This record gives sequence, C-alpha cells and structure tokens, in this order.
Amino acid sequence: MDCRQLVRLEDWQQHRNQHRGNQNRGWSARNRSDQRRFRTAVLKRDGNQCRALLENGQRCPVRVGLVAHHKVPLHRGGDFDPAGGVTLCERHHREVDRYAR
Repeated sequence: MDCRQLVRLEDWQQHRNQHRGNQNRGWSARNRSDQRRFRTAVLKRDGNQCRALLENGQRCPVRVGLVAHHKVPLHRGGDFDPAGGVTLCERHHREVDRYAR
C-alpha cells in the first residue's frame, strides 16, 4: 500500500499548502532552483526510498511520493546542503512535521 493512501486528502492538501513558497517566505527563482538540486541530491543519495525505520527495524519500503525533508527548516537557519536532508514518504514526513511543532 502506498503511504499516500493512508493520508486523508484534506490533510495532505493542508500540509502541501503550508510548504508552498509565497512572497512572505522570500522564495525566489534561485531558492526554487536550490530546492530542486537539494531534492535531487537527497533522493539519489538515499536510493529513492524512504529512510524512516518501521517498528520491526526495517526501512520503510515506499519509493513513490517522496519528499526531501530539511532536518533544520529553512526558516530556522537551514540550508540546501544535502547532508542536512533526508528522504521521507508523505506519511513519515507528516509525522516528523507533527512532532516538530
């Protein structure tokens, strides 16, 4: 089962909208370009698979709908260095964001 099927559509849309760039966050064409390079590098490094560990100690098998998560958010001083990122499926990304608040 794809993690996308485990998320209610309304929850996913709300989460997606929180991460969309807007003028208040200072997003520019350069930031978008940096973000694309960051995402590409992080997903490639992680083998295009979610890096979260399941309860049985195995790595999450999801390989679709992946997100390059910034360990330190940009608004808190994070950058686009791939070393500061991790590949997560939508479900695990939502869980990380929930606990980070």
